[in-house]
Amino acid sequence: MVKHKSPEKPKKGCIGCLGFTALIAILSAVLIPPFDDYSTKSKTNFIKNTIINIFDECTFRSKEGLSTRFSDINSLIDGSVGAIQAPDFQIEVFGADTCFNIIAYPPDEDANEITWFSIKLDPETRLIKRNCGDPSKFGCDEGNTW
Repeated sequence: MVKHKSPEKPKKGCIGCLGFTALIAILSAVLIPPFDDYSTKSKTNFIKNTIINIFDECTFRSKEGLSTRFSDINSLIDGSVGAIQAPDFQIEVFGADTCFNIIAYPPDEDANEITWFSIKLDPETRLIKRNCGDPSKFGCDEGNTW
């Protein structure tokens, strides 16, 4: 009985590794920029929704006769910004010491892509002003409003 050798498979060696590496590099160049854009939009929308929720909570507190001082809503801020996967925005009082006047600054590492956002209630006119720092950035419209 004669044993036949099965044909040897060609070895890919280093050329296969280079091809795979090139493929990964090309896919990374195509896929990562849209992900960065999605991340910027996600963080921006998150912080805008957060300060609107804080403002709404402040309105509720006012109707219930509770304090609307900024310091009295810190647990709400900590719960929103400290949440898992939440961007590390700095939320501060903006003008008078009330939760009706707040501003959110992006973390330093996002400052080139994301601007600050504020919401303020004018106590005389009862109009709400929503401003932002840079209309060239996502979520901030011409005239520095949102």
